[in-house]
Order: sequence, then C-alpha cells, then structure tokens
Amino acid sequence: MDFAIDLGPAPDLSNPLSVLWFVYTHGLWLFFVATLIRGGWMFWVYTVQNRYDGAITHMTLAISVPKTTEQTPKAVENFFAHLTGTMSGSGNFIEKHFKGKNQETLSVELVSRGGNVQYYVNTPSKFRNLIEASIYAQYPDAEIVEATDYTDELPSRFPNEHYDLWGTELTLKKDSEYPIKTYQAFEHTLQGTFKDPLASLLEYLGTFLPGEEAWVQIILKPVGDDWKKKSDATAKKIMGVPVKKTHSPIHTMTAPIIANIEGILATAVGYQAPAVVKEVKKDAPPSLMQHLSPGEKNLIEAIQNKASRPAFAVKIRLVYIARKEIFNKGKMIAGVFGAFQQLSDANAFGMDKGTKVGANYYQVERRAAVKKNKILKAYRGRSGGRGAAPFILNVEELATIWHFPTIDIKAPLLRKTEAKRAEPPTALPTREEAFAHIPETPFPSLGGEDEGSEIPSNLPFA
Repeated sequence: MDFAIDLGPAPDLSNPLSVLWFVYTHGLWLFFVATLIRGGWMFWVYTVQNRYDGAITHMTLAISVPKTTEQTPKAVENFFAHLTGTMSGSGNFIEKHFKGKNQETLSVELVSRGGNVQYYVNTPSKFRNLIEASIYAQYPDAEIVEATDYTDELPSRFPNEHYDLWGTELTLKKDSEYPIKTYQAFEHTLQGTFKDPLASLLEYLGTFLPGEEAWVQIILKPVGDDWKKKSDATAKKIMGVPVKKTHSPIHTMTAPIIANIEGILATAVGYQAPAVVKEVKKDAPPSLMQHLSPGEKNLIEAIQNKASRPAFAVKIRLVYIARKEIFNKGKMIAGVFGAFQQLSDANAFGMDKGTKVGANYYQVERRAAVKKNKILKAYRGRSGGRGAAPFILNVEELATIWHFPTIDIKAPLLRKTEAKRAEPPTALPTREEAFAHIPETPFPSLGGEDEGSEIPSNLPFA
C-alpha cells in the first residue's frame, strides 16, 4: 500500500502573494511562532535579571599604593586571578529564569579629575573583604578607603547648560581568542628593564585641566572554560588540523523544516537540483605545522597562551566630561584611546560605532544627546549588558590595561601613599601595663609646685 502527502494545489507562480501564502501555510508559520515565544521569553529573563541586579548594593573603593613600590603588573595579574573566586554562576533553572539570579559583575576604573588621577574598584558590598585581601596580598602598604561615587557629582542628563560629554565603548577588531600585546612584551630581557605601557597614559591624564574629567571603566564578569574551545578550534584551523563540524540543537530541529520548504519551492517553480558527484579525497596529513611560517607559529602560541589563563567577559567604556568653555573631545580620543592602540598585536582595540557619541546628516544634536545619556547611564550603573557585546580578556591582558603605577612613573598628580605603614613592635608595652605600678598622683611641675598634669602623650608606649 502506498501513502502520499497531499500538499494541496500548487501556488499561482504569477502571484507573489500566492507563493508566500503557500510557503507560510506549509511550515513558515512555525518560525513566526517560535520567534514570538523566544522574544517574549528573553524579555522576561531580562526583566527579572534587572530586578535581581537592582537589589545588589555596590560600593566604590579608592586605592592608592606607595610611591616606592617595585611591583610589576604581575602583582595585579595575581589580583585579577584571585577575583575569579567571585564566580558563582547563574544557579539552577528556577533561580536563573524566575528569580533573575546571574553572575555579579564588578569594575576597575582609572579616573582623572582635573589632572588628579585615582584608581577605583566598584564592587558588590559582599566582595569588599575579598577585594581588600587580594590587594593587600600583593601591596601590603596600599591604602583602601570607601569613597563616594564620583559620577554623582556631575550632571546626569544631557544636553546641559554648563557641561558637555563624549564617550564610547571599546571592542576587539578580531574574535576574542586572538590576544592583544601584554606587559611582558614591554620587558627588556637583556637590560632587565620594564617600560610600563601605562606610563604615557598616566602622564597624559595628569595634564587635564580643572573642570575636565576622563573616566576609564572596565567591567569584569568571570567566565568558565567554554570560551577556550573556540581558541582550540582556531589554533587547529591555522595548523590545518581537520575539525569536525557540530550543529546546535536548534539547527538540528529546524534543518528538516527548511529542507521541506526548499523542496516545496523547487517543486513549485519546476527546479531540479543537479546531481552531486562525490569526489574521492586522498588521506590528508594530520596537520600542516611543518609548512607554517614563523608568524603563524607565533600566532598559534599566542592563542594557546591566552587560553591557558583565567579570563573575564569584559566591557571597556571611555567617558570625557568637561565644562563647555574647555571641552575638547580630541584630548580623550588622541591621548586615552591612543594609549590602548599601543597594545595592538594579533588583536587590537577599536571604537564601537553603536555607542560612540556622535551623529551625522539629520537631527544630529538630538541623536547625539540620546547616545550621551545612554553611555552615561550605563557607566554610572556599571552595566554589563548595555551597549556593545562583551569580549574575553585573560588576567594577563587585564593587568596590562589596568595596573598600579610602577616606581618609574613620576606623574605629579597621581594619588599615591606618602609612606609605608608599619606595625608597632610586638614587645612594646601598653599604657596600662607601663603605669600599673605607679601611684595615681599627679606629676610635679618643673617649677617645683604641686601642679598636676597629664601623662605626656609622646612617651614611647603603645
């Protein structure tokens, strides 16, 4: 017994609407339904996650290190590696999709306010002890104090009568598995010297005038090891190692439907695909390593080296705010963004066109104001979701673009501690122990009269 599927009458090929209706009723409607369901579900998850994030209390910590510190960015690399301990995941299905639980983010920031340069860390309050312990472990003499949020001291909406704003988010020009140049490339192995890649940036930030502010914000969200699979695939592709293609579950589910629609359209127009002749391939070599150039071999090594370290999903924002009479966005673009350009290697930083403040052709001022308010709101909220898509940087790359100044940096307005803190000697007696055997009588005055006085406060007792 033969079975046949009745697809109904063929569409009128001279009527495009008839063809579209035929395709829609024979499977295309599933895509519209799936799109609506997926869009509604994503909006729901976004809403509950925003509610969850809004309930988290944050704090801003101002950090200063001694002028005489001899630490290299390796110390800050260890600090970032310690911060991967904040990774808690997004919980189970209920916690993630109905309670909004997601991975908390924190940010490290470098700010120039009228030429006064300060390092900040904005973190959920529950991570304060971890932040302080991680910094003190590398910089025992650092000063860490809770500070007010400097972004609250300036206008929150633009256009503004007295201030103007420019900003952008940075992106990587290539995929995240390709690394940027790191601080180790600035170490001279023969002379044993280190040319700090942040030296020029810190010096430049010190030249800003009163009424000018430059903000650099790096949002950090710890990630697992899934991103390393793409790095491994990229390295194998360069080596010429055959990589088996894998398809997502969605592709597996929709492929038969798409094939069915293609068959219907082909039948409707009378198209017959040509026969495919399979070629017999010879056995390919396991890789092409012996044929690679030195540059390609170095690239493979760099990709694998990046994947060997812990990493974060990162967003970088640059914001420049100044009084209108001295506003000059070129200072931010040339000096601050230019400092990131010196790290160009296998990968490089670029400005995201969607978040870069500016507009052309029509309603320029209104559209530019919308972008100003968006990037300022994202910066003040330390948002990890708004704007450009995040990218992956490992702890070595992060330590390159944000680390405390080395001893060679002489930026005059860079906030540093003046001296090392020291604990009192362990054997130093307390005031109570030192005077326990002395009767409670006043000390005689120098004039011999019985005039009472307090115990001198500068005696060598704790």
